[in-house]
Amino acid sequence: MLKDMLFGIWTLALWSIAQIVPVIMLAADTSGTKSLLLWAMVAAELALAAGLVMGGGLFRYLALAQLLAHALIVSTAGWAFTFVAFAWGLHGNEVSILAAVAAYVLFTGWAFLYLCHPGVRDHFSKVLNARQ
Repeated sequence: MLKDMLFGIWTLALWSIAQIVPVIMLAADTSGTKSLLLWAMVAAELALAAGLVMGGGLFRYLALAQLLAHALIVSTAGWAFTFVAFAWGLHGNEVSILAAVAAYVLFTGWAFLYLCHPGVRDHFSKVLNARQ
């Protein structure tokens, strides 16, 4: 079963699951509507990870949308931080932050291109056709 799966799909599923760690900590500490929304986010991320591993075509598009949002938000924050860092003079402590932001943007870019790759698209269509 695992030999037919692509390694990048597992990487993206683990990335999706890793996002819920801070959300679980927040959800456990709150109550009411905020807690309900946070637990719904946990369930949605788990469903996204499971859908990616199982090969659901809809989950591929949801992961693409999530990656696009992450890339835009982190890139905007990165550019703002870069502007401030260069305006005030780039010091050694800003370099590590800029490197981390750049690495995350590169990861989201790789993941977006990976999910758009024809081989991955074919993998999701084969799984969908095998179920019908």
